[in-house]
Amino acid sequence: MTTIFRSKYKLCLLGTLMSIATQVGANGFIWTTQSASGLGSAYAGAGARAEDASALQYNPASIVQLKSTSLSLGYIGAQTRVNYTDKASQTGVLQSDNQTLNDWHHLPNLYLSHALNDSWSVGLGVTRPFDYRLDYEDGWQGAAQVESFKLTGYQINPSLAWRISPKVAVGLGLNYQDFDARYSRVLGTVPPYSNQGLDLHSSGADWGVNLGVLLTPSDRTQVGISYRGNVKHDIAGVSFKIPDTLSISVSQRLNDRWEMLGDLSWTAWGSLDNLPTASGMSAASLNLRDTFRLALGTRYTVSKDFIWKLGLAYEQTPSKSDDRHPLVLPEANRIWLTTGLRYTWSALDAFDLGLAYLYSNEAHVLSNQSALGAGSVDGQFATRTWLMGLQYSHQF
Repeated sequence: MTTIFRSKYKLCLLGTLMSIATQVGANGFIWTTQSASGLGSAYAGAGARAEDASALQYNPASIVQLKSTSLSLGYIGAQTRVNYTDKASQTGVLQSDNQTLNDWHHLPNLYLSHALNDSWSVGLGVTRPFDYRLDYEDGWQGAAQVESFKLTGYQINPSLAWRISPKVAVGLGLNYQDFDARYSRVLGTVPPYSNQGLDLHSSGADWGVNLGVLLTPSDRTQVGISYRGNVKHDIAGVSFKIPDTLSISVSQRLNDRWEMLGDLSWTAWGSLDNLPTASGMSAASLNLRDTFRLALGTRYTVSKDFIWKLGLAYEQTPSKSDDRHPLVLPEANRIWLTTGLRYTWSALDAFDLGLAYLYSNEAHVLSNQSALGAGSVDGQFATRTWLMGLQYSHQF
């Protein structure tokens, strides 16, 4: 009986892990905001141009544009505010209804690239894409389904790029991910279960690959195509994967001052159709779908020292239903509004500042787990996110 109990709730942790993964970003289980220099333009064109070494995060082939050795050190802080308003929950003695959750997420990053010669370049990225916390008040109405969740970890991404010709380059990267997850809830909505807690902990690490192509049809036009393959992890003997992502990026210089940027990304969330979730159902019951993210941006050269950036992006939620979102996926489609500034301090040194506001409509959450003794949660979630980034880049 003990073994069955532990296995059941380890699968509960797995399901919560997978569902919250879709909430962090449309590109899956990680924060995709891993560069302050790209933040100002909403990451439009991120896979088509290499402003600094952080470009390898979005297309390993793009680092052939960098000369000699490049180093980038950056930090992005994400401030999230989640407001929950209860509508018609039925959760026994758990009656703390409306909630406001405020949290900061810290995303440091380091990138290094080196041109071996005119044709070959190598790079390395070290990032912290896993930093998520969900911490409700004790006794809130959904406490029998999730009371707190914490996910932390890091990623290491070595890359190799080859310029085949002046117009074509290709790249290959390895993607090592390591994470640690902690989950807690109460055992039920009525005494004595509502006073008994369950705490679970798990961790995982594995490898994946990412591929890229950089096309340069003209001196003013660059097109990047990048693919980040799924990374398979194992929790409690159950395998799951972080879905594949495919992106197409374009950079078009209009004149000496204006440059237009674009990006279209696809993530295969719809492929997750056979995994257990917190309620013991398959992931298909979450109504997940493949998602798209469209970003448009611009760079304006103010002077030889300053470049101003603007961006706009539209990002789909992986949830299919417009009015029935899972409890751990309380986000609707969202809009990114971004701006940034690049200051070239010297011929070898540059600083980037980036700012973004992420807005989404309210998401109606209906999570009925009454048959499992966890009650039915019915309410509205409104999420707002601010992103602020700082980056220093140096050419050796």
